[in-house]
Amino acid sequence: MEENKAASVQETSAEEVVHSRPRYEQKILEIIRTVNSPKLLRDKLDDYHANDIAEAFSELTQFEREKLYRMLGTERLTEILEYMDEDDSAKFLSEMNIRKTIAIINEMETDKAADLLKEIDKEKREIILELLEPEVRKRFRSYSPTMKTKSVRA
Repeated sequence: MEENKAASVQETSAEEVVHSRPRYEQKILEIIRTVNSPKLLRDKLDDYHANDIAEAFSELTQFEREKLYRMLGTERLTEILEYMDEDDSAKFLSEMNIRKTIAIINEMETDKAADLLKEIDKEKREIILELLEPEVRKRFRSYSPTMKTKSVRA
């Protein structure tokens, strides 16, 4: 009887922990939708984990995402994209201008970036690979021989 009671308490506790985990998406959405100052937006979003922001991304309109692409730094956007599945990351990366996309790919771990690039439109992928920093291109070649890069003119 004591064992069943203890097991029941443990199950309830684990269940309560899962349900009591705060969900920040609504607060994050409100911040993104109401704050127009880039510095204030960055400061307010710095209070949230990249995973929470990533979860809110799918609720944003393309216009709202583009606002974030302009206002957030490369490092923070990279961190957010790394918490998304590859399909979502590729979709959002494809919405960004080529310079921001290249900067983010340069920041990512090679395996994550290579997987992500495979999901991006072939034409854009070739442009990105051609414009990556030389040391990043070398990492891609060593990571995946099938990830071909064109030679870049000096």
